[in-house]
Amino acid sequence: MAPYLRLRMRFLVTLLVGAALMLTFRLVHVQIALGEELRQRAQAERERQLVLPEPRWGEIYDRDGFSLAVDEPRYAIEANPPFVKNVPFAAERLAAVLQVSSETLERVLSEDVTWVSLEPFATVQQGEAVQQLGLDGVDARLRWVRWYPQGARAAHVLGFVSRGGEGFYGLEGYYDRVLRP
Repeated sequence: MAPYLRLRMRFLVTLLVGAALMLTFRLVHVQIALGEELRQRAQAERERQLVLPEPRWGEIYDRDGFSLAVDEPRYAIEANPPFVKNVPFAAERLAAVLQVSSETLERVLSEDVTWVSLEPFATVQQGEAVQQLGLDGVDARLRWVRWYPQGARAAHVLGFVSRGGEGFYGLEGYYDRVLRP
């Protein structure tokens, strides 16, 4: 091989080795020296607590002032299975609060899905108990559910509100725009 080619080859190898060393040094610096700080910053950007009170629907009373349609606070207990760190522990704790078998909850929390509803209409006590557990990947969200104290007695006159929050039939449908939050 010609001497000028050897010189070029050495220069090129030295340049590539130097670039690889600089890249390795930078990777080590970012991963080890700055790793914890960057991890905390990423966590703070990814997670944010927002408490937005859901607006309530208007209430419907009869002429004597008895409630015919009111809103009741309920909690939606939901889970994000990939973020549940210790599934058996979480299933055991949730089973005690939700009165569901821990095996069922463990099976649901082990599924390969990004979101699952554990209990859409949990009571206020259950919702607050789940919040106090502080389990990663499990959330208890307050929401208002339409409730008819007189049951089906006046259903033909009142109509109903769908899960999507739209009034159908009867007074609920007719006064949908007025009752809607």
